[in-house]
Amino acid sequence: MTPSLAACFFLVCVAPQGSHASTLLPKPAITPDDAVGIAKEFVDDPTARLGTPELVVVGMPRRVFYGFSGITGGTHDVAVNASTGRLGSVTWMARMFTARRAAPAGRKITDSEAVAAARTFLASRHIDLAGLADRVSSTYSQREGAVTVYFAKLSDSGVCLNEAAVEVSAANGDIVMYRADSCEPTVSTTPGVTREQVEQTCRALLRQELSKVRIDLQLDQDTLGDQRLSYLCHLHGPVEVTGPDGAKTTRDILTVMSVDAGSGEVLTFGGDWRLRGLTPPLTRPVPTSPRVVFRGEQIWLFKPPVVRGANVLLSKLLFEGLGAKIAFDEASGELVLEKAEDPIVCKVGSLDATQDGDPFQLPVPPEVVNGHPYLPVVLVTRLLGMPVRWDAEKDRLYIDCEGRPEPE
Repeated sequence: MTPSLAACFFLVCVAPQGSHASTLLPKPAITPDDAVGIAKEFVDDPTARLGTPELVVVGMPRRVFYGFSGITGGTHDVAVNASTGRLGSVTWMARMFTARRAAPAGRKITDSEAVAAARTFLASRHIDLAGLADRVSSTYSQREGAVTVYFAKLSDSGVCLNEAAVEVSAANGDIVMYRADSCEPTVSTTPGVTREQVEQTCRALLRQELSKVRIDLQLDQDTLGDQRLSYLCHLHGPVEVTGPDGAKTTRDILTVMSVDAGSGEVLTFGGDWRLRGLTPPLTRPVPTSPRVVFRGEQIWLFKPPVVRGANVLLSKLLFEGLGAKIAFDEASGELVLEKAEDPIVCKVGSLDATQDGDPFQLPVPPEVVNGHPYLPVVLVTRLLGMPVRWDAEKDRLYIDCEGRPEPE
């Protein structure tokens, strides 16, 4: 898979930001019987006997899938998106094993033949190839004995919005795997900064002079389905480094940075220098944000908590992801939080609040950060009944984590 396609492959269809579909506590929109019917129609194998679907929550953003396997020799593995009813993946296990066994004998079909087989497979299942024809690429894996063909739909700026991947046996042309992801952007896919500006920003942050660069534009989504357009910048090349024993040697070092495509701000920093026990080659620190752990699982947020002294505020979007309904009046600054009963009313910039009409005081006032409302974390417990613990030393906020192990 090409890097830009790999980056977009984890995108899924999300509901508009005003809805409550993108939540930490997702609920299925289709039944298990619906999932079986969708799978059988797609698999199109009269001998397939699919087992009982098992509901699983996976990925970032969190997605609900019905996952199940064929019960006659484990012939199929299937995943159906329980929110959209779209089939996310199918693996024909028997065909995959046959393809792997045939791999040492070498390829029997060409890339063009594999692409033709993949197109026929998709067309027979009423998948809109016209929308996926902007980019077609294929890669061959000797280990897997298969040619993987990728179809992608790109935005005008080159951002991958939809993708289908089909693995074709290189021995006989059988389809051994299908998977697909798609995204409906809720943010602009037109960057505000250029690749040249991104490269300058990244090089200015590095102490090392790395000779090779690759920059990909991608649309990211966090655990809540919140979206962000960013550049992923790979810089690598030979540099002289000092090992833990003090000895100097020349090694090829890879550094990866993500950069906000709107503002040009460096968001994350990493690279294989960490695996070599080397000091991060930075001219200045990269800002980090507090992390949130929900029921023992670390979640990824584009709108992270805001720390004000000993107090923490969470975004309105995260409150909604946890199950609250929030109405915000921008003119007055009033926020109304509801669950099932006992609504809470508070106001931006004020410590005064009421719950079901009874007044109480907040430890820190709600505020608006970059145009988005933030509320004191104590309201998570007060409204939703979830215990909250802030660990300033670890820079972590724990929500409803009692009795659960620390995430790795």
